[in-house]
Amino acid sequence: MVRGLGWDIASAYSAPRGNGFSELSFGHTGYSGSSLWLDPNADVFVVLLTSRLDYRHTKGFSRLRSNLSTIVAAQFSPQRPLADLLQAVATERL
Repeated sequence: MVRGLGWDIASAYSAPRGNGFSELSFGHTGYSGSSLWLDPNADVFVVLLTSRLDYRHTKGFSRLRSNLSTIVAAQFSPQRPLADLLQAVATERL
């Protein structure tokens, strides 16, 4: 597990990274569901601003953060076509 000065680099809390962001990417999550994930290697970032009211059910927000980052990474990555990625997200095969 690697963490750095308030930023999540690679840990069990790295779900907002999704699939497709490089190992150099880093981010931060907020208590109300917001998150920020940056990939300096690909010059891509995802900012999710939310106001979560149900703090007991966090798995849905974790899945949303992960799926959003995966879709954004795929949009800017030639290795994985966006259509394939959207199908994987829709069927929860990520």
